[in-house]
Amino acid sequence: MRKYFGFLLLSILLISCGGQRGSISVEGRFKNLQDGRFFVFSTDPSWGTFDTIRITDGSFSFTHELYDTVLLTVQYPNFLQMPIVAIPGKTIKIKGDASNLLATRISGSKENEELSDFRRSIIKKTPAEINALGEEFIRNNPSSYASMAILEKYFLANPKPNYAQLDTLFNIMMKAAPKRASLQLLYQRSRGLIKCRVGAPLPSFNAVTIDSIKISQATLKDKYSLITLWATWNGDIYASLRLQRQELRPFLKKINIVNISLDADTIETKRFIREDSIPGYHICDRMSWQSPLVQSFGVRNLPSTILVDKQGRILARDLELDAIKGKLQELLETDK
Repeated sequence: MRKYFGFLLLSILLISCGGQRGSISVEGRFKNLQDGRFFVFSTDPSWGTFDTIRITDGSFSFTHELYDTVLLTVQYPNFLQMPIVAIPGKTIKIKGDASNLLATRISGSKENEELSDFRRSIIKKTPAEINALGEEFIRNNPSSYASMAILEKYFLANPKPNYAQLDTLFNIMMKAAPKRASLQLLYQRSRGLIKCRVGAPLPSFNAVTIDSIKISQATLKDKYSLITLWATWNGDIYASLRLQRQELRPFLKKINIVNISLDADTIETKRFIREDSIPGYHICDRMSWQSPLVQSFGVRNLPSTILVDKQGRILARDLELDAIKGKLQELLETDK
């Protein structure tokens, strides 16, 4: 009997501890924002969902199942994105002012406090200064999850990454934390960004459109191609896709347009495309950030664009909207 009760007590303790380790809580409060919502998501497959967090009377809270430390992105109502480190068993606290979200304080762990300090230190700094401060932090804290968050946001998400610097910083971090699976995963994803760089050939891919048309890199031969990765939940995509509808139509006989949606289902994707009459090949494999296309094309932010020449080599990435139109006009004029 004693053995039975001893086993029962041990089981209860393990379940209790396991429940604590198996979830994360996020709570906080914003001044000057009574009601609204923000989003929380991660490129780590273990997170698994795209969460919408409701703000009521300036406060919010939510709990998510979690069994390993991951990097999250918090996207505020003004589309400002901020990284946080999610650690199982921890309660992350977010405190800020809606009129100055850059000064938002995230606490609840050493890593998040370090990130908050870093964000404050780079306010009003130039891109070159941010790059230098970020590299210094990573070199001084190579095993910290905060370094992973800084690398992902300020280096990998840079529209024009320094690939040699990225390679060096990854090597430093992986030497300091060789068994960290999430770091290895981040490195594997970054390899797509390095491979799919300007001047390189477009990586091989195979996909099926929402209209059941099979396409690959071979489909795009002998024409210029504009590839756009987007999602209906990303507020920056509308101008990009409407540019295709309104201003790229004169070029449609001479260019391929490929739109890849990162939505988790095709319902909203189809509705948006058809209501706005967006031209081109449309792909939605319902795998969101885990899509092989995301990895092959090295995508970090949405919308992401890739301009490819007739021979399948990458001419430009993530151009501004006016630059896309200007570049296509320039290319087609040259071909005349």
